Amino acid sequence: MLDFRLRTFLTLCETKNFSKAGEHLGLTQPAVSQHIHQLEDRYGTKLFTSVGRQFGLTKAGELLYRHAAFTAAESQRVEEALEKQSQQLSLRFGATRTIGEFVMPRALARYLATYQGDLSLVVDNTDALLSKLTAGQIDFAFIEGIFDQQAFASQTLFEDTLELFCSPHDPLAGKTVELEELLPRRLIVREKGSGSREVLENALASRNRSLNNFASVLEIGNIAIIKALLREGLGLAFLYGNSQERLSDNSALTLKKIKVHNFDIRHAYSFVHRKGSQFLDDFQEILQTVRAEFR
Repeated sequence: MLDFRLRTFLTLCETKNFSKAGEHLGLTQPAVSQHIHQLEDRYGTKLFTSVGRQFGLTKAGELLYRHAAFTAAESQRVEEALEKQSQQLSLRFGATRTIGEFVMPRALARYLATYQGDLSLVVDNTDALLSKLTAGQIDFAFIEGIFDQQAFASQTLFEDTLELFCSPHDPLAGKTVELEELLPRRLIVREKGSGSREVLENALASRNRSLNNFASVLEIGNIAIIKALLREGLGLAFLYGNSQERLSDNSALTLKKIKVHNFDIRHAYSFVHRKGSQFLDDFQEILQTVRAEFR
């Protein structure tokens, strides 16, 4: 069971306000402060930083947060398992937008044919899903972004290549070009926090380039809109090539590729979960269903 002071600590991390934390917990503000002081005395270190209106965690606070959030999530799972006994546990997981759009519809259709429990799927970018995973709001996630392999456990699902797509009428369609030839063009990218954007930015940095080097950058947080703009000839975009061709509808096939010389970007899609969870066996069936879609 989670110590009541750690519950206060977690609530304060979420609300970032002593009064709001007290309201959530039915405590006075002095009681919330007392719980935090008791934790800081116990561990001999400050847990929070506060400069003006900026409220954050120290390194020690971040470490305690990961531990407390994991313990709270596992405790909730244990309580659910004890209550349901032989019934299926509920599934709470996430998927990044590429996987959510191209993989999950078919995977869930197959999985729900036999699964009878409650299910909650969050489709968001990599950063948001990792935050939810750390906070215990989801149990695992299918992501294509970069993550801290020291903080999370993972399994590789599939390797894909980030390729440059354009309108079939683009003068560069089907050609091989140098990266510098693309810089006068408009580049369409995903929002900050998305996995594919981070992978692209890292690849550009390896060539001493950045998004700022392009004539203009259009930021769109929706893959369907990006593809629609590409078909209209309104820019270029790096998308996961195999996923677009193998896992999407036929509309993606109307797009054409531009080969960028010496700019191969490969990255893995991963099944990511918190280290040490005792409930991994309960997630294996949905994992294998999703893995089969990639195959």
